Amino acid sequence: MPRALPDAPCSVNAIVDYPGKPRTQITGRGQTGEEAVGKFDELHTAMLARYGGPPDPLAILSSFLVKALGKAQRLHDPAYALRIMKAAQIAMMDDFERDPEYGEIVAVISQSDPLKMYAVDAHFQCACQSAKKLNPAKCKHTLSIIIKHKMEGRK
Repeated sequence: MPRALPDAPCSVNAIVDYPGKPRTQITGRGQTGEEAVGKFDELHTAMLARYGGPPDPLAILSSFLVKALGKAQRLHDPAYALRIMKAAQIAMMDDFERDPEYGEIVAVISQSDPLKMYAVDAHFQCACQSAKKLNPAKCKHTLSIIIKHKMEGRK
């Protein structure tokens, strides 16, 4: 039976299919976005432990975006927030070149020129202009691979 949740200014919601419990709404609430994501993650982890099943890639993406965009806001860095959103788009569209034998991501396809690719090494170092100007971990190509790995359940 549904129960009333305490009032909170921030919430994160998702409809998740668990084995034997399809279309379950889970909600994390908190005084901040990060607190709401933390509560959401706790509930989702508990539901996975109880009902099993793989993690939902969109729930993982949602959680990552709330945390990363919160960080960009705290840093007062709107350009970083934009790179995060572009990286999420790349990850969702699966715009990667993969090693044919192992399936690992070896390059990110350019959003502006689909014939161009950016190599990102195993240490998440990218050769693009943004990576050269910024912290290499903040370019959209590197971020997109980090996001995709999280969506695939990797650390």
